[in-house]
Amino acid sequence: MFIYRRRRDSLSIARRLPLIIFGFFFLILTFQIPVAAQFRFEIWTTEQGLPYKIVNSVLQTKDGYVWAATSDGLARFDGVRFTVFNTGNTKNLPTNRLDHLVETSDGSLWMASDGRGLIRLQNGFFTNYTAEDGLPDNRIAQLVFVAAKNLLRVVTKGGVAHFDGVRFVRENFDNLGFDEKIGSPMMDNTGALLVRHGSEIRCLADGAVEVFEIPKPLRQFDFHNPYRDRAGNLWLPGAGAYYVLHFRDGDAVPKVFSAQDDALPGALNQTGIPGNYTSRIFEDRRGNLWFGGRNGGLSIYSDGKFRLLTKAKDKLPSDGFHGFAEDREDGVWAATDDGLVRFSPQIIRTFSTTDGLTGDNVYPLLEDRSGTIWIGAWLTSQGLTKYENGEFSEIQTESRLFTSLFEDRDGVIWVGSHNYLGKI
Repeated sequence: MFIYRRRRDSLSIARRLPLIIFGFFFLILTFQIPVAAQFRFEIWTTEQGLPYKIVNSVLQTKDGYVWAATSDGLARFDGVRFTVFNTGNTKNLPTNRLDHLVETSDGSLWMASDGRGLIRLQNGFFTNYTAEDGLPDNRIAQLVFVAAKNLLRVVTKGGVAHFDGVRFVRENFDNLGFDEKIGSPMMDNTGALLVRHGSEIRCLADGAVEVFEIPKPLRQFDFHNPYRDRAGNLWLPGAGAYYVLHFRDGDAVPKVFSAQDDALPGALNQTGIPGNYTSRIFEDRRGNLWFGGRNGGLSIYSDGKFRLLTKAKDKLPSDGFHGFAEDREDGVWAATDDGLVRFSPQIIRTFSTTDGLTGDNVYPLLEDRSGTIWIGAWLTSQGLTKYENGEFSEIQTESRLFTSLFEDRDGVIWVGSHNYLGKI
């Protein structure tokens, strides 16, 4: 759906060759930098055509359009401009306050309204489904489409139901022993139903009940928006709390991640999630897990490590995240308090003295047989820069005017400069 144009220039191949080589070496560096640095972001707000700056949900449908549900209408983005649907220009749209975008196998776009049930966009027409059409309640909490079962399932304030093609059918989950005094029914991204019962979270999927024990220090809290990663592990954020539980197969107790170093005693506590509390979790195709904070920033979890990004520290467009979706080009879209944000894979990243280089005027580059990158700069007040294991370090030499680097058959690094030849 999106069209990218390549600008032609008049540079000859000979003139472009140094730039190509330079880009190649920095591409090598890119593969070793932390996961968060591999993304750049773009933002769209009301200035670019969004009807409202707070985006509640985002989704790319099969036809390539990106949709944004806001509190002042539905926006469709074609890569260039937004088309807005609201009560002023759209028939059968009962409200402008929209959330929870889901696409079903027939190409219908479903969305939740603010206390007015569900809305379906099919073949250009909007249809409103309410309690009169079988919904247990018009107040929608969660909406999930289970593709493997061709099943649209909804959690409302009054119960759970699924769509049979014509109307909604209420579901009974009395076998889970639900205690409505402790928490509301929940649904994960696979469509499995979870309820709170005392110190347990009980999960009903494919007729089987799985039980998860909540650690004693956290039994006072409620939980929401559960998420299953592709490995089948359950992530369970605290509702209004600074904790995320991570249940893995074979673990007697879950790992507990928090936003504070001293939030929990002992080995239960590991930091890394956004401040305030986690509102949404999402896994991209690369296996990165995205944790969106209600107003505490964004954390990306990869290879067992968190990288927390915030508006103040990392210049994110927003600290409030409400939902995520991935497009065909592996870009991750985020619905935020300050617009619609797209995080895209960054092919090349530049480095400067602020990152640890000894100089910005870089000339020779060398990757040795162990994978270490050697970087020489011109007119630096220090020595060479070595990039190894994701970090820059300084190597002192007798020259500051580097022109060439070479590794011989014995693995010795030779350094050439304007008035010096030596080895490291």
